[in-house]
Amino acid sequence: MITTKCNRACPHCMFFCSPKNKKAVNLNIDKALKFIKTIPRMVDINEICIYGGEPTLYYKLLKYFISRLPRARRIQILTNGYFKDKKQLNKFELFCKWFNKKNNFVKISNDKYHDIFQDRKQLNELIKIYPNLVWKRREDPKEFIKMGRWQKHPIIFTKPVNCILRIESINIEQDGKIDFCCGGYSSAIGTIKEDFQDIIKKRHKFLKFLREKEGKITHDTCKRCRQYFSEYFKTSFDTRWGK
Repeated sequence: MITTKCNRACPHCMFFCSPKNKKAVNLNIDKALKFIKTIPRMVDINEICIYGGEPTLYYKLLKYFISRLPRARRIQILTNGYFKDKKQLNKFELFCKWFNKKNNFVKISNDKYHDIFQDRKQLNELIKIYPNLVWKRREDPKEFIKMGRWQKHPIIFTKPVNCILRIESINIEQDGKIDFCCGGYSSAIGTIKEDFQDIIKKRHKFLKFLREKEGKITHDTCKRCRQYFSEYFKTSFDTRWGK
């Protein structure tokens, strides 16, 4: 998560991102890369996903970061697909040209909240030119978690349809904190000042604790998982995005 700065303020945003967010924070890329370099070479990285906020607000930063990432099967960037004028659209197209390599994907959010400001005709024309520019699949609304501005939305779902705790994954937040899953549902387990292998050890020990508690590692609600997290690590809830 390279930034909480965004060019839109969507009503369902779980991270309170907006153009007027005075508390917006950008990830310290050099410190993040230093942490990433502690990943052993034998580790098979399936996917690196870069998101925000809106990552395309920082093309130079993106290129700098991507060009220094370790080998992965797939690198993808998530964008809201909003460009206020032709100049911004041209910058996006230049980035797509630079990023247009095998197994690199730029995914455009595709849901009713983003549809209202996207120029779909324009974007579909670009998709015809760049095969690695694609629409992100339309998500099931049940996957939204009660966090951020989404907490005040009239329709709220709290069941994590696709719990990713079963996947060997970690998430680097824009403030340098590291957690298990996208959005900080699991609260922070460490920071980029630590070593990758130490973070993974913490993760494995916690998952073992979950199995001993219930015989499984996935739960009906993210809140329940966070309660176990708080109990195991003897820490209060991380409430950056919500309670």
